[in-house]
Amino acid sequence: MVYTDIGNLFLILSTFPAVISVAVFARVKWWRSRWGRHLMTYMSAMALVLVLGCLRIFYVNDTWFPVVRAGAYTLLVYALWWRMFYIIQAANEGSPNESPKESE
Repeated sequence: MVYTDIGNLFLILSTFPAVISVAVFARVKWWRSRWGRHLMTYMSAMALVLVLGCLRIFYVNDTWFPVVRAGAYTLLVYALWWRMFYIIQAANEGSPNESPKESE
């Protein structure tokens, strides 16, 4: 019981910054770049899954919940695959070393 309560507490505590991040990012022109679109999709998927987890704590399962849950996880799978492809693409392209130059 204690571990369940601790897990629920951390679920709730992680939901707040996830939802607030989506709300704040929605105020900028995120749709103008592929990374902006990806970041909004990823953050929204994470926030939705976390919100559903919180609803599950406080709300008894109903007929609509499994449908919304399946949709939320579908969005999360999409966003995670999208991120994986971007990361693989970035790794293949390489990037210049952005670390500060050491003085000689």
